[in-house]
Amino acid sequence: MKLIAHRGDITTAKENTMEAFENTVNAGADGFEFDVRLTADDVPVVYHNMMLDTDTENGFVEDYTFEQIQQLQMTVDGVAYLIPSFDEVLDAFCGKTYLEIHVQDYKRATIQAIGERLLPYRQYWAMCEITSFDTMMLQGFREKCDTIACDYITHKADWMTTEMMIRLAIEKATLANASGVHLPYQYVTPANVKRFQDAGLYVHCGVLNDSSKLSDIQAIGIELFLTDNIHLFLDKIP
Repeated sequence: MKLIAHRGDITTAKENTMEAFENTVNAGADGFEFDVRLTADDVPVVYHNMMLDTDTENGFVEDYTFEQIQQLQMTVDGVAYLIPSFDEVLDAFCGKTYLEIHVQDYKRATIQAIGERLLPYRQYWAMCEITSFDTMMLQGFREKCDTIACDYITHKADWMTTEMMIRLAIEKATLANASGVHLPYQYVTPANVKRFQDAGLYVHCGVLNDSSKLSDIQAIGIELFLTDNIHLFLDKIP
């Protein structure tokens, strides 16, 4: 079972920073998830939200050039962090740890930019996956990076029943030719997982922060889960 740090080791550093990623690897987790979106000049950078929250700027990420993004700092508890580029993360970690690349925007240019940067790392694609809430993005990545795992992220909206969520997730993942589905941990049950497996999809577990639930998903045979706190689980996974 792979232990994946959601946005890096956010217990020790700001999320989605090189420091958080380095601390994840040093702690002994299997990998980390990180978020990618494009700048105004189509450079992929590692940032979760659409809008910046830095010491000096709070506009939309897509309205800033990469050169401008490079000048920004995010100070937390007296420590100044920089926004990494996708290239920096690949150069430092691809092939050394498992990378879950969560694509946060919905542009053809994003598929092109990320896909082109992944092509030189083809030999390490078995240690990577691309995730998105959007079926068209996953279809695009499937065409651009044919053998990399592409997973559909599902969630349960307030208006949905659990059955609605499962049916829609299977339909959308199948439509996108996805490899698997990321399912919120509270819905990772033997019966639900079998539904996805019967549809030709594996299940990865969404963010789990309760270590008492680990044995439940281990018993189901889940191969990968995310957490906001890897230190709750490091001594519980062989």
